[in-house]
Amino acid sequence: MRGRCASEGVILIVPGTTIPGLIILDIDGTILGRDRDVSARTRSAITLARLRGLTVTLATGRSLATTQAIAEMLDLTNVPLILHNGALALTIRDGEIHFHHHLASAAARRAVTIIERHGCQPMVYENLFRGGGIVTGHTSRDSAYTRRYLATKTHFDRVDDVASAIVEDPIQLAVADDNDRIAPLLSDLSRGPWTAVTSMSTAIPDARFLEVLSPRASKGIAAAILAKRFGVAPSHVLAIGDNYNDVDLLAFAGIGVAMGNAPDDVRALADWVAPTVDEDGAAIAIERFALATTNRGVPARAGDWSG
Repeated sequence: MRGRCASEGVILIVPGTTIPGLIILDIDGTILGRDRDVSARTRSAITLARLRGLTVTLATGRSLATTQAIAEMLDLTNVPLILHNGALALTIRDGEIHFHHHLASAAARRAVTIIERHGCQPMVYENLFRGGGIVTGHTSRDSAYTRRYLATKTHFDRVDDVASAIVEDPIQLAVADDNDRIAPLLSDLSRGPWTAVTSMSTAIPDARFLEVLSPRASKGIAAAILAKRFGVAPSHVLAIGDNYNDVDLLAFAGIGVAMGNAPDDVRALADWVAPTVDEDGAAIAIERFALATTNRGVPARAGDWSG
């Protein structure tokens, strides 16, 4: 990504120098806060960007089922959406699947074994062709976070042997637990034929959410595919995110914006750091870089924001 200050010999981004043709937004922690709502200012900024001819889409770790209502509220049902952290892209209105990258079943079974060895509960997200359901283990393995997360789901299946239940390639695996368990698990999962990322869910914002996906699945890879299909150069992509699963998306985009509530090391990688989700940071970033309606000083370095 771009550097951060003029003393490093890097040209800083100034409003108006690059007008994005494609805006890609994370959901949880970016446009959706702990109140699980998109603010009126953010909705307005998205609508105005679309009215000015810009393409706006979402890139989320969520499934279709948990993304659809948000996409409908924002009138984004007619554009390809990036779901499951880049493992799937589809358009809701016509149901077209633009691409999918499933996790190989053998790799999934191996990852489940590692997850269970750490005392965690694996959740298997079936691919859409199999129904898109969730399969998980016996309640005895649930953490408090797992129970709270599953309580937000309308349907899931319990099985005694999760690994044996994987008969087709799933779209992803997930684990919801506290950092003391997720940190060593993530370390173990960093070595394997898959991609392991952490993110957050507004359903359990105090938990660490770990996801295991195909090595071909990431928000950045998915964004590159969609940008090419839209005929938009990476330099004309504005991406806004707040967590580790957004890092390669921000790196791909010509303008990579981290939310003020993002972890320090994510904010350090961004071209610009917006205010927090509770302060309408995504709306302010859209106004600044796409609409030129917010007069904000360019930060001297990543992590700075002058209001």
